[in-house]
Amino acid sequence: MTKRYKLSEDESQMVCEPELALATECNVKKVNTAQLMAQGYMTLEQSKALIEKKIHNHFHS
Repeated sequence: MTKRYKLSEDESQMVCEPELALATECNVKKVNTAQLMAQGYMTLEQSKALIEKKIHNHFHS
Protein backbone atom coordinates (compact mmCIF):
# COMPACT_ATOMS: atom_id res chain seq x y z
CA MET A 1 0.00 0.00 0.00
CA THR A 2 1.41 3.38 -0.94
CA LYS A 3 0.94 6.54 1.06
CA ARG A 4 -1.29 8.92 -0.82
CA TYR A 5 -1.00 11.97 1.38
CA LYS A 6 1.93 13.43 3.28
CA LEU A 7 1.41 15.95 6.08
CA SER A 8 3.89 18.68 6.68
CA GLU A 9 3.88 20.14 10.18
CA ASP A 10 4.85 23.52 8.71
CA GLU A 11 1.86 23.83 6.43
CA SER A 12 -1.86 24.01 7.03
CA GLN A 13 -3.85 21.19 5.52
CA MET A 14 -7.33 20.99 4.05
CA VAL A 15 -9.53 18.53 5.89
CA CYS A 16 -11.46 17.43 2.79
CA GLU A 17 -10.39 15.21 -0.06
CA PRO A 18 -8.80 17.07 -3.00
CA GLU A 19 -11.28 15.47 -5.40
CA LEU A 20 -14.18 16.80 -3.32
CA ALA A 21 -12.67 20.26 -3.24
CA LEU A 22 -12.60 20.25 -7.05
CA ALA A 23 -16.06 18.76 -7.47
CA THR A 24 -17.82 20.90 -4.85
CA GLU A 25 -16.95 24.05 -2.99
CA CYS A 26 -15.06 23.10 0.16
CA ASN A 27 -15.76 25.63 2.90
CA VAL A 28 -13.84 23.78 5.58
CA LYS A 29 -11.17 25.86 7.33
CA LYS A 30 -7.54 24.81 7.11
CA VAL A 31 -5.98 23.32 10.22
CA ASN A 32 -2.45 23.77 11.49
CA THR A 33 -1.01 20.35 12.31
CA ALA A 34 1.72 21.81 14.55
CA GLN A 35 -0.93 23.54 16.64
CA LEU A 36 -2.97 20.35 16.93
CA MET A 37 0.13 18.41 18.01
CA ALA A 38 0.79 21.06 20.69
CA GLN A 39 -2.77 20.52 21.95
CA GLY A 40 -2.11 16.81 22.43
CA TYR A 41 -3.42 15.32 19.21
CA MET A 42 -1.41 12.46 17.69
CA THR A 43 -0.63 11.35 14.17
CA LEU A 44 -2.09 8.04 12.99
CA GLU A 45 1.34 6.45 13.36
CA GLN A 46 1.68 7.69 16.96
CA SER A 47 -1.82 6.52 17.83
CA LYS A 48 -1.22 3.09 16.30
CA ALA A 49 2.08 2.70 18.21
CA LEU A 50 0.41 3.64 21.49
CA ILE A 51 -2.42 1.14 20.95
CA GLU A 52 0.03 -1.62 20.01
CA LYS A 53 2.09 -0.90 23.14
CA LYS A 54 -1.00 -1.03 25.38
CA ILE A 55 -2.12 -4.33 23.82
CA HIS A 56 1.38 -5.78 24.25
CA ASN A 57 1.57 -4.64 27.90
CA HIS A 58 -1.90 -6.06 28.60
CA PHE A 59 -1.01 -9.54 27.40
CA HIS A 60 2.61 -9.64 28.66
CA SER A 61 2.32 -8.29 32.19
